[in-house]
Amino acid sequence: MYHSLTETRHPLQPEEQEVGIDPLSSYSNKSGGKNGKNYL
Repeated sequence: MYHSLTETRHPLQPEEQEVGIDPLSSYSNKSGGKNGKNYL
């Protein structure tokens, strides 16, 4: 059972890593998104 959960989380890990490159953009997007667009 534990293995299944880890496998489902695996695909989400790579996506999170990509966002990690832009911590500012990710934070703005989570805050509301308006700031993220302004930053871009």
